[in-house]
Amino acid sequence: MLTVKEDASADNDRKAYLRWDLGGVSGTVDQAKVRLTPVSVGTNAIEQGVALAANNAWSESTVTWNNQPGAGKRFATWIPATNAPVEFIVTPQVLDALTGDKQLSLQLYSIRDVGGAGGVDFASREDPNPANRPQLILQVSAAPTNTAPVITDLVNLSIPMNSSTGPIAFTIDDVESSASSLALGGVSSNTGLVPNANIVFGGSGSNRTVTVTPLAGQSGSTVITVTVTRSWRPDCQ
Repeated sequence: MLTVKEDASADNDRKAYLRWDLGGVSGTVDQAKVRLTPVSVGTNAIEQGVALAANNAWSESTVTWNNQPGAGKRFATWIPATNAPVEFIVTPQVLDALTGDKQLSLQLYSIRDVGGAGGVDFASREDPNPANRPQLILQVSAAPTNTAPVITDLVNLSIPMNSSTGPIAFTIDDVESSASSLALGGVSSNTGLVPNANIVFGGSGSNRTVTVTPLAGQSGSTVITVTVTRSWRPDCQ
């Protein structure tokens, strides 16, 4: 049971702490909210508050009133009713935690003293009804894929002077776009032998060709780099 109560006597004050480990969260968190279930409410209009705990260096088995982490400013309030679940948004707090130690710690408390009947009990993780237990509900978008287009290997060639390679067949593919939307480019490391304009592509879809024609009367070597490009991001293979 998570019990909270504001009382003039420190001996009767009660605060509760919750913590979630976000280490397993992947993708983009679009919204985060906490759902709690009050299972016992002492009287009407016991305003409740929640704040981000000052640190995550506390343990469920060892935290006491004297060593509790404390908390910052209240970011949500509500009036509890028995067995009526309450929800509050924690998206900024979750996003901050994901950029840090991936621990979300919250402090629950009553805002004002309403007398002896001012206690509120929230279901804890030990509650026999799983639906009553504290829940952190995340709306997550899948992490976008960002794989490079692929191109099959092109082998080294030697050709006679004043000739061309002829069409060399290869294939291209991309898991994020159609092969027909991919564009090819070629660059020669020795433009005195093979100008870039003499690297000519053919074919369509996944099946493409490249023809390389050196300048007449020239000999030597060059490295031809073939690139495959998406409309939104270039990648080389």
